Amino acid sequence: MEEKSMTTSKTTKMIFIALIVVILRVALATMFGGTLSSFMFSLSGGILSLVMMFLVKTLLKDKVSIIGISGAGAVSHNIGQLLVASYIVRNFSVMLYLPVMTFIGIGTGIFIGIAANYIIGHMSKIKTVQKISLLKDEKTFR
Repeated sequence: MEEKSMTTSKTTKMIFIALIVVILRVALATMFGGTLSSFMFSLSGGILSLVMMFLVKTLLKDKVSIIGISGAGAVSHNIGQLLVASYIVRNFSVMLYLPVMTFIGIGTGIFIGIAANYIIGHMSKIKTVQKISLLKDEKTFR
């Protein structure tokens, strides 16, 4: 029971850190060259992507690699952006872009997943990173 509590606490901490990263990334991008609409698109896509990646990682633990998790995040990011666009223009026909954006999202998600897998593999060899890493016990990232 205590082990499950520690895992839940660790997962909550990781989600909170990821949410802070999403919010800071969106805020900085908006401050240095964005608009209110780009803020809304980025924030909705980033949060929906975070939620989807968490759900895929949690529900499909051993069935999906980091590449699949990244692909799901990329596609859900596009869906979040299209939902905001539909709300802004008050027309759901913006969703007609979804097939094209899904195709592109899958491609970029696979690329980001491969890059993340490569980076995590190499960073796991660095002793300092091993000491501070929250991911050292995660099977998904090996």
